[in-house]
Amino acid sequence: MESAPIANIETQKKIIEDQLEVLQPEEQKADIGISGNGIVNLQVNYEKEEISQRFKISEHGPIQVEQAMNQLWKDFRIEETDSSLTINFIAEFELPIFRGQSKGVKEQHEIQLVNLPESGFEIIYIFDGAEILRINHNQLLSLEKQRLDDEIYQTDSTKFAEDKESLIQEALWNELKEKIPTGPQAISLDINYPEGTHLYGIPERINTFMLQDTVEEDNLSKEPYRLYTSDHFDDKYNYHSVYGSIPIMIARQNGIDRVTGILWSNSSDSFVDIFKQKGYRTSHWMSESGSLQLFIYPAQNPKILAYKQQLLTGKTEIPPIFSLGYHQCRWNYMTQEETLEVSTLMTQHQIPCDVIWLDIEYSDKKKYFTWDKVSFPSGKQLLEQLRDDKRKLVTIIDPHIKVDPDYFVYKEAQKQQLLVSTCDPNQEYEGHCWPAKSVWIDFMNDKAREYVKSLYCRVPDDVEDKANYVWTDNDVHIWNDMNEPACFDPFEKSMPKSNTHLLDNKRIEHRDVHNVYGYYNTQSTYEGLVERGQANLRPFVLTRSFFAGSQKYAAVWSGDCRSDWAHFKMGIPMLLSNSICGISFVGSDVPGFFNDPEDEELVVRWYQVASFFPFYRAHAHHDTKRREPWTFEPTICNAIRESIELRYKILPHVQVLIINNFMSRYTVFYEGYMQGQSLMRPMWQEFPSEDRVDQIEDQFMFGSQLLVKPPSKTNLQQQTILNKITNMFLESKYSAQMTLFGMISFQAKSYKLRVNILITNYR
Repeated sequence: MESAPIANIETQKKIIEDQLEVLQPEEQKADIGISGNGIVNLQVNYEKEEISQRFKISEHGPIQVEQAMNQLWKDFRIEETDSSLTINFIAEFELPIFRGQSKGVKEQHEIQLVNLPESGFEIIYIFDGAEILRINHNQLLSLEKQRLDDEIYQTDSTKFAEDKESLIQEALWNELKEKIPTGPQAISLDINYPEGTHLYGIPERINTFMLQDTVEEDNLSKEPYRLYTSDHFDDKYNYHSVYGSIPIMIARQNGIDRVTGILWSNSSDSFVDIFKQKGYRTSHWMSESGSLQLFIYPAQNPKILAYKQQLLTGKTEIPPIFSLGYHQCRWNYMTQEETLEVSTLMTQHQIPCDVIWLDIEYSDKKKYFTWDKVSFPSGKQLLEQLRDDKRKLVTIIDPHIKVDPDYFVYKEAQKQQLLVSTCDPNQEYEGHCWPAKSVWIDFMNDKAREYVKSLYCRVPDDVEDKANYVWTDNDVHIWNDMNEPACFDPFEKSMPKSNTHLLDNKRIEHRDVHNVYGYYNTQSTYEGLVERGQANLRPFVLTRSFFAGSQKYAAVWSGDCRSDWAHFKMGIPMLLSNSICGISFVGSDVPGFFNDPEDEELVVRWYQVASFFPFYRAHAHHDTKRREPWTFEPTICNAIRESIELRYKILPHVQVLIINNFMSRYTVFYEGYMQGQSLMRPMWQEFPSEDRVDQIEDQFMFGSQLLVKPPSKTNLQQQTILNKITNMFLESKYSAQMTLFGMISFQAKSYKLRVNILITNYR
């Protein structure tokens, strides 16, 4: 064993690079970076690409490489043989607990890189003495070379091409074809876990919380999981991601505290197959383009893993207190008078409400940052009345821009060349969306982001009605929708992958960055609101599309769900999947968006369980009946009011409660800010040593002390819950007459909630 000098990180990196150079094949090169935080960065590439360096999302914001990888490691040793390289190191870091307090963590890592003759290499990762994964064990590593022309390469999949033309065109599902200027350049890699490993993550999915095998033992294949942000919420495509895409997978074994996180650092269209083979549970990752880079962050328990993940993707900022209250929305309140009436009736019916929302119909012909002068004659007066009612206003701002030579946003974006282009960089991409003919802001372009930020900081010079331009007011907050990006065009309801963006003065294809378009949209919005408030006021932004790291800028909701029991039950698994991957400020439309509710009990149950979702908003499609709380009969209205009132009673549990100048009681949002802990937590996050919690997806912990389990169907009289009392897990049944310690129960028939929220020693 050879001890390396502990001088600085660059010295240690150089030692690893020099040793790896000996083992690498002539063209293919692997780089391993390690951090004293216990995070490992693996990159594989060809040393000489024919066109340009592949796009690497880790260099552009969502992933905080410098913060995550800047910690010096201890006891660093390398052992080399003719065919292998073993790296041993100890990670030591401090896990924040309370302000000014921390807990020391010490981990033992061993990484073995084995050179396999004629078939590349395999990486074996041993953590605290146990093997946690093997990389390229099935030899599925593949990088298709970029190319300047349509030459057929015998070393990759292009050798199967029927003709040269098929190398530079892609046939889409509706018989459209679009160019692939650099030809196929897909990447893939297999990551293998010990047999019996359970896998979670890769949201956003309308699917089970725990990931299922997509290839059965008899080689019968289901659909692979797909990571491609898109505008659909249909459980027919439950292996296809919906509005958000986070390429994070979390692995754990039943009854074991240890847990392993993988971040596949790629923002292109990606697929993941999961199968069992040779004593391992394998995840096979495939991406259409971009670099092959992943981060591995094993941890001794889920809380330490969440902290490491936060180092990689960023903190969920503590939100403004009003945003933790109840929000009322509908597509759409059609007039200024109707909107103010909703606010007035909230007060008259004594229903707490902090925010009134406006969907797209407030604007003049879907031109955002404008008002329909007939339906909303005075945006300023509307805002002032809501302010008198002690409420905030949220308006929707979508990334598409109406093509109208008189529209100030379109004129300025076109003048400054801030729009997404086709594969011809001199041609703006025009598609269809809510305003009809539309163009899209190029949020990869830093100048475009600066322009959007400016719309929240100062009134543009060429706005006609400056008196009613309210978006510079600190009581107006923003909802970024349709930012997958969604287009009413045939390219899977999005834009062509051959479109181009301007990034760092270079043109990149949309296929490389599709999944991060929404990320940069919300980044510019959030930074504009921060600048507007002179960095003294916490802004609120809601986004539909998201990527790893979006928690730095916005809350997320689960999209356009149906108002039925089936989608009600899908809500918890979806929100838990988002939460464990870093997106913790989450919620769903209450009581569902599409269709009228199946029954009144569904309405009440949705309001009740959502009072324990971090984000709490009612929303509805314009084709549905009106469903504000007072539109229901008194019994239902009272049950809804009680649920909303409960939300406000537990706010001290979700925000920081200041006791005096010297002591504070820190609760779940502060814990999330400091440690990366989510607010909604699967049972295994709080009780990882228990052997019956891995598949539970119909109940969750709200923080570390409150357990929530709603009824799963109408008129349910009794339900089983897995509940921790003292030192044992018990399967108990509760009914209309019974409430368990620490349990949020819902009394049958009367819609009564029974809640014990003053828990001091839950475990």
